[in-house]
Amino acid sequence: MYAAVWSPDGATIATGCRDGQVRLWQAGDGRATGAALRHSSPVLSLAFHPNGRQLAACCRDGTAHVWDVGSGREVTRFRNQAGPCPDWMFPGIAFSPDGSALLTGGVGEAATLWDAASG
Repeated sequence: MYAAVWSPDGATIATGCRDGQVRLWQAGDGRATGAALRHSSPVLSLAFHPNGRQLAACCRDGTAHVWDVGSGREVTRFRNQAGPCPDWMFPGIAFSPDGSALLTGGVGEAATLWDAASG
């Protein structure tokens, strides 16, 4: 496991792994919920949207994905212009307090601010 984050209401834990999968767990009993959210490279960081209904994942290949937690559907995908992250780097990802923007960290100490809905 490379990343873990609690949902805003504390009911769900999301974990991101080397195999490119994000899994959701019930915090109360540790049971897995729903199918794994699959990515093409290791998941390095995670962030829940403030409303708890979306989850963002930042991956080694320089992509960031936003998922609808309830349906397991990918809402949007962003590609870091700096490219893939080196093996030693674990970039950050965070939603703004109102959920309208997504901040990703990347190669060369660069940070990119995205429109969370459209990129």
